Order: sequence, then structure tokens, then C-alpha cells
Amino acid sequence: MFLIGFQYVPIWKAALVVVFCGLFEALLNHLDDNVVIPVAAAVMMMMLEI
Repeated sequence: MFLIGFQYVPIWKAALVVVFCGLFEALLNHLDDNVVIPVAAAVMMMMLEI
């Protein structure tokens, strides 16, 4: 279902976004992760031009 709305995403870019979001969740555990994770993923995807 994910591939329907998005073009091909190289695996290294997807892995980098996952690691980045994991770090954000670990470092900012006192904030609501329902806000932090989507924002972190969006920022990282914009930086990688996905």
C-alpha cells in the first residue's frame, strides 16, 4: 500500500529515516511521540528529497 502513493525509495534512504526517527524517539522521550516521530520523519524525508 505504501508503494502506491510514493515513487521508488532506495533502501538506504528508508533505513536512514528509520534510524533518524529512532534516535529522536530515544532522545526526546519526555515529549509526545505521536508528534515527534511524524515531524522528524517529514524533516528527514525533505532533507533526502524523497
